[in-house]
Amino acid sequence: MLFTKEEKIILITILAAAITGIIINVFTSYGQGLQKRPEVKTSPLININLATAEELEALPGVGKVTALRIIKYRESHGALKSVEELKNVKGITQKKFDRLKQYIEAP
Repeated sequence: MLFTKEEKIILITILAAAITGIIINVFTSYGQGLQKRPEVKTSPLININLATAEELEALPGVGKVTALRIIKYRESHGALKSVEELKNVKGITQKKFDRLKQYIEAP
């Protein structure tokens, strides 16, 4: 079966519109899925008095240097009595502490 030139143009236009609609639907659905996804905390709180350097580094905003500073602070001052005491460690600003406090605990 042969199509005329006009019929081919119409079929290509319909096909292009359908593909465009599918692409838009996929990206719109993907974006909505990201917005609806709640933040899920899957791990228990990390005890800052017992945490290893590797465990501390897993916290947001804590790299090797900060993790070592926390451990050094514990060694020289003893166990932290509260989570807020972590702000005494060099490099733990209020902003960084606000990001960390939901993941840590101190007896």
